[in-house]
Amino acid sequence: MKKLPYGLLAILLAVGAMAFTKANTQHAARTSYYWFETDAVGNVIDPSTEPPLSASDPFDCGNLTTIGCSKAFDSFQQSGDVYVPDGSLEIVDTKNQ
Repeated sequence: MKKLPYGLLAILLAVGAMAFTKANTQHAARTSYYWFETDAVGNVIDPSTEPPLSASDPFDCGNLTTIGCSKAFDSFQQSGDVYVPDGSLEIVDTKNQ
């Protein structure tokens, strides 16, 4: 009869411990992003050009003095002839930092 309370306590502790563990939420890593060339403030330089889909920065930022000259997003939106970043900002090119 004394084992029953200890058994129930053990079960409650196990359930309580599982309630506070983080679930595995890893997703497959993206291999390509939509890249936008940006100015020093972060504004898109040429919003009339569809952003390239690439795994790495397609813009040559090495010769510029601008820090963070391009940004990668997981999606974009088109409104007429204008392409704007959408979704999550994934990468900021920091070649010049």
